Amino acid sequence: MKHFLILPAFLLLTACAGVTPPDKAADVETAFTAVLTAWVGYLNLPDCTTPNGMAAKPLCSDTAVIAKGAPIREAAFAKVEAYHAAANDPNAPTSAVQQAASDATAAIGAFQAIVNALPKKGV
Repeated sequence: MKHFLILPAFLLLTACAGVTPPDKAADVETAFTAVLTAWVGYLNLPDCTTPNGMAAKPLCSDTAVIAKGAPIREAAFAKVEAYHAAANDPNAPTSAVQQAASDATAAIGAFQAIVNALPKKGV
């Protein structure tokens, strides 16, 4: 079962040109949540390190991969939050909202790439 592969939901955001900023903010948050769900699924797998040289679990998570992916997840979350704040700020210039949307979409794309590349040890 390849539950680590999620359709890149962030690509759907490019089709939202005529959407109002709060609606697009919700779309960005939805895309982030989809990727985050796969990441959390990986985090919840048993650790690949085993005591006394025992065989690894059939499917496990690698702490080194988690350490590399965590900052990317945190950056994506921060960009989504920044976009949400900009989209809901009535005083934010349109250009700032558009830049925040672009930044959030790019950050979600980077996080999606990490999730798509998660190792599937033991499979």
